[in-house]
Amino acid sequence: MMRMQITMITLAILWLFCSLATPSLAQKSKIRQEKPTRTSSNKSYRSCRKAAVAEAKKLKSKRHQVRFLKQAASRCRERHPAVSILTDCKRNAIRAYKDDRDYLPVALKECKEKYQSFLFQPDESLPFRVDEGRIFFAGVGLNSNREVKPSSSKEDKSDNNDIGNFDCESLGQTFGRHLDPQFLLFGNDPRSYIPLKQTSKRSLLRGLKVQTKKKMEVQVNPYLGQVYWHRQSKSVTNYFPSASCSYGGENQGLYDGIKIYYLIDLEKNMATPYFGIAFYRKGTNIPVSQLIEEVKTKLGEGYVTSKSKSGLDLVAKAEIKRFDHEGDPRNLCQFPRKHRVIGAVAADDSGQFAAYTLLSNIGNLCKYGDRFASRLLKKGFN
Repeated sequence: MMRMQITMITLAILWLFCSLATPSLAQKSKIRQEKPTRTSSNKSYRSCRKAAVAEAKKLKSKRHQVRFLKQAASRCRERHPAVSILTDCKRNAIRAYKDDRDYLPVALKECKEKYQSFLFQPDESLPFRVDEGRIFFAGVGLNSNREVKPSSSKEDKSDNNDIGNFDCESLGQTFGRHLDPQFLLFGNDPRSYIPLKQTSKRSLLRGLKVQTKKKMEVQVNPYLGQVYWHRQSKSVTNYFPSASCSYGGENQGLYDGIKIYYLIDLEKNMATPYFGIAFYRKGTNIPVSQLIEEVKTKLGEGYVTSKSKSGLDLVAKAEIKRFDHEGDPRNLCQFPRKHRVIGAVAADDSGQFAAYTLLSNIGNLCKYGDRFASRLLKKGFN
C-alpha cells in the first residue's frame, strides 16, 4: 500500500487533474488540488486599511472607532505579512535619521520601494523574496506560526483565515475537521527530531508498535502523522499533516496557480508555514537552467544544486543525497541540520522549460517535528 502522499513531480500532474483518486489509507480518498472558489477581496494592505477606516466611521462612539481601527490594523497586517518589511524599515530609518531632516525623506522613500519589491509581481519568473532570513512567497510570509479559526461546518465559507490574496477556506475546513489533512513531500526518520535523537531504532519501532515482519506498514500516529516502515531498507519515515491556501488574485500573470501549505496543529489551532508552490502557465517557456540560477541568486551565497531521484532540480545549502522510495528528499532534519530553506524547479514534458517552482521552509518543518516529538514522549511513548 502506497502512502497517501504526493511526490514533487505528481504535484504538477494533480494540479491539472484535481479529481484524481490516489491509493488510499483508511479514511483518505483524494488529494485536493482545487483552485480557490472566490477571489480575495483585499487586494493590498492599503485597500484593507481603507476598508477598515470606512467601517470605523459608521461607529458613533470615538472610543469604539479607535478600538475597531486597532483591531482592524492588526488583521490587515496578518493578511498582508510583507507589510512588516515596510514598518520595520520605517522604524529603523526614523531611529537612524531622526536628526537628519534632509535624508529622512529619502530613507522613507527607499523603504517604500523595498516594500513594493516584496509584493507579489505576477509577471516575474520567481514568486518569492528573501530578506534577512525572512521568506515571502507571493507576498505571504513563510516564517511565523499563525492562528487559525476552525470552520464551523462544511458550508462555512468565511474569509477569517484568508491572508494576502490567498483563499484559506480549505485551511479552516481542515482545522474544523471537515476535510482530511494531506501528507506531503519531506519525510524524516523520527529520530531526526531532537527529543527522539537518543532513541534506538528498536525502541522507536516498539514504541510505535510497528509490525516489522511486514514488507511495508503504514500507520497514522497522532503526533508523527503518517509513519511508514519499509522492511527492505529497514527504514521508518514520518510525514506530517498539512493543509493549504490558494492564490485568488485576479491577475496571475505567468502562473496557472499558486498554493501555500501549512503544517497543522489541531490541538493548538496553529498553522506552521511549510512550503509554497507556483505552477507556470503553458507556453511561458522559462528555461529550467535559467530558473535554477535565479533561485540560487534569490536565496543568497553558498547554495548548491542537486538532482532528486524523481528528476527534480534542488537548490540547497548542501548536496542532497538521501531520498525516500518515491524520490523525494528524506531526513532533511537529521543532525547536523544543514538546511533551513530548499528551493526546487520541475521541468515540463519537454525537459527544457519549467513546469513549477517550489520553496520550502525546512527550518519550520524541523522545529515542528521537535515540538510534536516532545509531545509524543510526554504522552508515554515508551
